[in-house]
Amino acid sequence: MVSIIFSEFLTGQIITPEPKNPTVTDSIQIYFDATEGNQGLMDYAGEVYAHTGLIMKSSSGSSDWKNVIADWDENKTKAKLDSVDENLWKLDIGHIKNYYGNSVDLEKVERLAFVFRNSDGTKEAKTEEGGDILQKIYHPGIHAIIDSPQVENTFGHPMRNPIFKDIGDTIKYNVETAAVDTENDSLFILKNGNTIQKSSKDSFVYKEKIESSGAQEFTAIAQDTAGLRDTTYFGVMVNPEPTQQAPPAEVKPGINYMDDGSVVLALFAPYKEFVYAIGAFSDWKVKGQYFMKEYSPTTDSTIYWIRVEGLESNEYYGFQYLINGEKRIADPYTELILDPNNDKYIEKSTFPNLPSYPQGKTEKLAGVIYKKTTEFNWTDENYQPPAKENLVIYECLLRDFIAEHNYETLRDTLSYFKRLGINAIELMPINEFEGNLSWGYNPSFYFAPDKYYGSPSSLKKFINACHENNIAVLMDIVLNHAYSSNSMVRMYWENGQPSQTSPWFNQTAPHTDFSWGYDFDHQSKHTQAFVNRVNNYWVNEFHIDGYRFDFTRGFTNKQGSSGEYDASRINILKRMSNQIWQNDSTTYVILEHLVDENSGEMEKLADHGILLWGNLNHSYTQLSMGYQDGSDISWGYYDTRGWEKPNLITYMESHDEERMMYKNITWGNKSKEIDYNVQNEQTALNRVKLAATLFFTYPGPKMIWQFEELGYDISIEENGRTGVKPIKWEYYDDVDRKKLFKTFQSLIKLRKNNSVFTNPATNVKMDTDGLVKKIKLSGKSASVIVIGNIDVNPQTVSYGVPYGGTWYEFFSGDSLKLNSTDSTTLSPGEYHIISNKKFFEPDTGLTEIRREKNTKIEKFKINKIYPNPFNSTTQIEYNLKKSSQVRLKIYNIKGREIYAEELGKKAPGQHYFRWQGKNNRNMTVSAGIYFLMLYQGDDFTTQKLTFLK
Repeated sequence: MVSIIFSEFLTGQIITPEPKNPTVTDSIQIYFDATEGNQGLMDYAGEVYAHTGLIMKSSSGSSDWKNVIADWDENKTKAKLDSVDENLWKLDIGHIKNYYGNSVDLEKVERLAFVFRNSDGTKEAKTEEGGDILQKIYHPGIHAIIDSPQVENTFGHPMRNPIFKDIGDTIKYNVETAAVDTENDSLFILKNGNTIQKSSKDSFVYKEKIESSGAQEFTAIAQDTAGLRDTTYFGVMVNPEPTQQAPPAEVKPGINYMDDGSVVLALFAPYKEFVYAIGAFSDWKVKGQYFMKEYSPTTDSTIYWIRVEGLESNEYYGFQYLINGEKRIADPYTELILDPNNDKYIEKSTFPNLPSYPQGKTEKLAGVIYKKTTEFNWTDENYQPPAKENLVIYECLLRDFIAEHNYETLRDTLSYFKRLGINAIELMPINEFEGNLSWGYNPSFYFAPDKYYGSPSSLKKFINACHENNIAVLMDIVLNHAYSSNSMVRMYWENGQPSQTSPWFNQTAPHTDFSWGYDFDHQSKHTQAFVNRVNNYWVNEFHIDGYRFDFTRGFTNKQGSSGEYDASRINILKRMSNQIWQNDSTTYVILEHLVDENSGEMEKLADHGILLWGNLNHSYTQLSMGYQDGSDISWGYYDTRGWEKPNLITYMESHDEERMMYKNITWGNKSKEIDYNVQNEQTALNRVKLAATLFFTYPGPKMIWQFEELGYDISIEENGRTGVKPIKWEYYDDVDRKKLFKTFQSLIKLRKNNSVFTNPATNVKMDTDGLVKKIKLSGKSASVIVIGNIDVNPQTVSYGVPYGGTWYEFFSGDSLKLNSTDSTTLSPGEYHIISNKKFFEPDTGLTEIRREKNTKIEKFKINKIYPNPFNSTTQIEYNLKKSSQVRLKIYNIKGREIYAEELGKKAPGQHYFRWQGKNNRNMTVSAGIYFLMLYQGDDFTTQKLTFLK
């Protein structure tokens, strides 16, 4: 039994237990003060529930919750709190086993863990920094407890988490014992190793007036009647007078490696009282020598700085800033983060020699000092990025692209990109983000490559290798918002949101229709300076060729909807772009700018030289699935939008869109007239070829999403929208999917080698709102007509060539004698690229459609039987070189005639006949192999048919 029981509640605590020092055998009540912590439920009058579990002792150091009594959205009666007073609530737990389950091993229970919430989970109460609320549980034995001031964790030494005082203050603390199944004998108090007080009481109060600055260490020892002891510690740091001094002129916020071998740490932290640097150089203890100097040229521009000497080169030194004696943060500019929770899951093959987190010596994320003696040996000085209009970008989420998810393996995959023919790789966010398995749009640190993908040096090797292979590297980056582990967010955190004094963040996002994380204030001069540093860093340090900025619609402080025209946002983005180009004029600036496309805002940005994402996913997937509604793709061409400059990056798929192949096989259209079904896998793949042909062949930069070229058919919602997806490299060994790859490859090569497909001066006419899409291109080097039938039935269309003569079909390489009035009938999903110039010949057999031939020079033949095999109806397509009587006969495998029909006199040209698998008695024939003989006068030709049931 506990020797002392308190019934009065302590102030300044989120929770107060009853009994005060609960043991594993006590019946426990928890009182929750909603005015403390992040105040997420302050003044809330509805029902409050506890999301609660146990933290168990673990040799691995794991602090995962166990025996959680209910899911987040489950309102169990036993988890409901009772209102005691305004903002004061009570939870009756009783005995731990009864509440959390009889399977609980009481000997391993270390803490109770809580998050309090309202009934629908939209409000939650946690610690001030958003952490779990914990209550220690005591076990049999004697326990020394420093009751006030509370020190939750001394990190193994009293000076790693001291109490901070000033000269003239009084040190006052309460010491008590908790004796469980034993009896107290005495309490000892030691100061700096010397006994200053001893008592046989269960508790007493110690007071001392502070007369000098420096560190003081106190020890409380409780001893029971059996002579067993328990020891607890706390330290006091009395700050000296701060030194007001400007840092060296070359010092910037962050980690500064000086010419004399020292390191100057500088933290931009206006409105803070004091800052200490702690780290491996101080054994993570608070020491007077690392009390940071202060420089305040203005009240809103204070810098704290300290020079650290004696650090070895090529050694990692973890460190943090301790602000106001309360908050530990990593340097916002650190280039490497040590993470106590996520680093253990990073394989050695991904990040060899990753420095370890100082477990037990501090908490939260830490930065790293690393004095390099050698710089990376870049060999890309002669690399020239492609012109904007020539870009073919491959968007890549490294996590879901290669199983090893690291740059070393991605570098080994460059031959694949080379074969495909793309000239730029866009990596989804690779700067440090929260967790490991993420899309990366929850950024935490902007100068540190996320370790889950590899070391900084391996990233540099990858980029260097890309440049050697004439591939640009683009970096997706999120400067609209940051998340809660970001140091700049944490520095100015108040009442569950950034405070009014934050130099960088709005308290709440002013644009109310969309927001994520915590919103950067892009009108702040401090945010602008930070953004400039970030954008220059990756270009200068990693040779990044450009950025894709996420959700630039949010780069505004305009109240209300963020989709309307906003001149202030345009100015913010122009300013940022100008700063980027001042650093390196060749850097691509790409925006995901999700505003009203008719507002004119995107056009103004494009006129400034900025590239903008053009989402044509809906239109292209509609045409691929075989639906006319919404299938007009003309909006993918910049001139259709009325833009002067061709700065629209069009895409059929991105990380954010449902996959075309998945839509084809799930919702693809079916013909009611012939046996044609887009949901058939082979047909679905051919429909992607159709879409790609109508995508790559008009001017403007293009982007594809990873595995799009292989027909990736896993839904974006698989395992949750942002969850890990299957990696499907086996697709490349599939014959039909390999043909899709080669189709993409051929179309990209066609763009690369013929300026008519890329030159902004090309005259383009987009006739793409019907079932047959037609794109006419006229340039100095060639005239081209691209046609495609998106319907699931045949469609007749005029070629529309501007003049008669010899033309060429790209996929077959055949020549055609065409007049301006000639037309053709296209099978479902059939597509062609017809030009007055013969291009290179792609691999044969890429398309499953007929080879385009001019009817005037074609010999008598069956062009195609489709589908074959078939199970209800097949279509026979044939050509006649002259006017003739035509008849058709079908024989079974034994040579017996089962069907015959006189088709009558036909004119020269292309014709169709459909057979429904029935004999002359109109009965469905048996499944098997049949032979078709088609007669033109005395001439004939034959083909094999396979009928399935």
